[in-house]
Amino acid sequence: MEPYFEDENASYGGYYFQCIGGQDPEIFDIRANKIKLVSGRTFTDDEISSLSYVAVVAQNFADNNNLTLGSKFTLDNIIFAKDYTGNYENYSEEDAAAIQTYEFEVIGIFEPVKEAGKGDDGSIDFGYSQEIDNTIYTTNRVVEGSVQFTESEYSKMYDYEPSDEMYYETYYVLNDPLELEAFKAQASELLPEFYIVADSSDSYESVAAPMRTIQQIATVVLYVAIVASLIILSLLITLFLRDRKHEIGIYLSLGEAKAKVATQVVLEVVIVAVLAISLSLFSGNILAGGVSQTMLNNQITSQQEDDNGS
Repeated sequence: MEPYFEDENASYGGYYFQCIGGQDPEIFDIRANKIKLVSGRTFTDDEISSLSYVAVVAQNFADNNNLTLGSKFTLDNIIFAKDYTGNYENYSEEDAAAIQTYEFEVIGIFEPVKEAGKGDDGSIDFGYSQEIDNTIYTTNRVVEGSVQFTESEYSKMYDYEPSDEMYYETYYVLNDPLELEAFKAQASELLPEFYIVADSSDSYESVAAPMRTIQQIATVVLYVAIVASLIILSLLITLFLRDRKHEIGIYLSLGEAKAKVATQVVLEVVIVAVLAISLSLFSGNILAGGVSQTMLNNQITSQQEDDNGS
């Protein structure tokens, strides 16, 4: 398999592909909006629980190796001899202490979520790492088997007792970011010594702070609008009744009950008010959604520029 590089003349001798395992049918990086699935599917529960060599690969990697959904490709897990110092791309079987070959089936193809792959002048944007284009997502069982093979072979090579302990990075996705501090406090009590709970709240806070300001302003505007609407509505109803006092007098002189006349007036006011409120809510949500999305995008872009600049 050949890795993908933006620069076609780049050298990739001895390139190692990154395999990321998981036990959730919905790949974490998809939920984290780092990648998006463009075709195919992710893993099923059966594939996760059993040793199934299935893979979700990047579109650029697939195109570079003529892979489509259902295609199969192989990767080698190579344990080189202790004294080998040559080029990993041109090794011979004598240079390898052990080799384990895996045949993967492509079940899904993804694309990285990125603002731009190139700068305005067409040059490569180095703020974007091409490592994601050469990342292969598979299941934990596959990665565990690879780690166990590597550990076993190295223990033979360096004469030590292999360890059966596996190391994982566990990710949790909170439905409500306001619960983050409570979650960290409870999780920290359960962790062994020297373990910590890391979070991505810095990025969240940089975006959430302006949004909270907007929410506070919107709340103040809402209360002011309600008070102003009540005052204006009261004045309009008063003027409305003054203009129609002769009409109301005719209804009463013809024998109409006061309750019916009052009900008719109230119904007219309520119908007009409901129509006006519905139209204002509909148009207001569209305008507010567009403004807030624009402000959020601007804030994210500004944050990314600051991160790249630093």
